[in-house]
Amino acid sequence: MAFGLGIMGLGLDCFLDLTPFEFITIKGKYLEQQHELQKERWEIARWQVFRTVCPPQSKSKRGLLGVKDFILFPWEKKEPDKKLQKADPEHVKRLIEKWK
Repeated sequence: MAFGLGIMGLGLDCFLDLTPFEFITIKGKYLEQQHELQKERWEIARWQVFRTVCPPQSKSKRGLLGVKDFILFPWEKKEPDKKLQKADPEHVKRLIEKWK
């Protein structure tokens, strides 16, 4: 109740009219929105620090350093591709026997 009324700012009537499933859905979307806002704030801070350390220069003097070269956030890192492994024939046979 404290999360819905205090942190999310729902009115008491609105909160009491919600089913548990509706509240969980709204809470999930609220947390996603807060996460996106936090990421945006970090990206603004990165841009400000980058421009302080590396002020804009003319095209002839421009270096190769970019904002993402300066600081790379965890959500910007690419995850390695997961390779599919061949199934062990013995393991497949055991699974087939198990599910017969």
